[in-house]
Amino acid sequence: QMYFTMDVCCMLLSALHSPGWRPTWPKIKPFHAGLAALLCGVTTLALNISLAPWLLVASAMVAAAISWLSGGTEMGSGDAISGLQYSIALQALHPLKEQLA
Repeated sequence: QMYFTMDVCCMLLSALHSPGWRPTWPKIKPFHAGLAALLCGVTTLALNISLAPWLLVASAMVAAAISWLSGGTEMGSGDAISGLQYSIALQALHPLKEQLA
């Protein structure tokens, strides 16, 4: 999926003649980048169909093992907002610590 995304981005940037970090190759046209993106998308879909059942079974087994090893207790994973608030509070406290020292 990453290659598909990169191909689509390169196709759009080539079509828009947008300068950027990437080098320009005179022989690569937006049509070629679009064709590569289409090929990557089709390949990804084909692989997802064939690999999805195995990945489902494997992830279910890992989840069951984690649940069994943790004793079935609820494990709080927290949330992003709390982590962000904690990070902001720490950044605000660092200058105070330097002033007191």
